[in-house]
Formats: sequence, C-alpha cells, structure tokens
Amino acid sequence: MAIDLKETRVDLSLKKFENLIKQLQGGVLKSNGRDHTAHLFLRFAAQPKAVKQWIQTFARENLTSTKQQMEDTERFRKTRESKLFVTSTSRLTVTSTWDLM
Repeated sequence: MAIDLKETRVDLSLKKFENLIKQLQGGVLKSNGRDHTAHLFLRFAAQPKAVKQWIQTFARENLTSTKQQMEDTERFRKTRESKLFVTSTSRLTVTSTWDLM
C-alpha cells in the first residue's frame, strides 16, 4: 500500500501503517526520547553490491524498528524499565581509520 507523504497528524497505530512501522528504523519519524545517542559513520572500501548486501543484513539483524520502538516506549511508560537495544549475535570485523577534521 502506498503511503501519502503529505499526510499530517499520522496515527501509526492504524492498520494501514503496520508494514511501514515494521520496516522503518526507529527514531526516524519521532525521537526515541533517550538522553544520549551514539552515531557511527562508516566508509566502505568494498564493491557497492557487497556493501549494500552487508547494510541490508546488518539493518535487519541489528536496528530497532519503529514498531519495536513504539512497543518499548509503551512498556517503559507502564513499568519505567528500559532496555539496551542489543539484539545481534552476528560477528562483525571492522577495520577503522580515524579522520580528524
């Protein structure tokens, strides 16, 4: 189903947004309300096709969806218990180069 990007006052609990919130990274539509955030900027040396595949796999296995974020927010409102969003069991080898600007 197509989503009207000009629509305002969107209620994400509506059925028509179910697939969208399952696939959209949390924090894109609304802040996650945390006090701190960490950002990781990457530069890839591999071929574009391999990089795209890696990003897809990494995102699917490691990123919190909007749906999960909404559920976690509701749980926090009820219990005041928070959790760290670490779900991956995959191994990742990273070679880093620090650019000081």
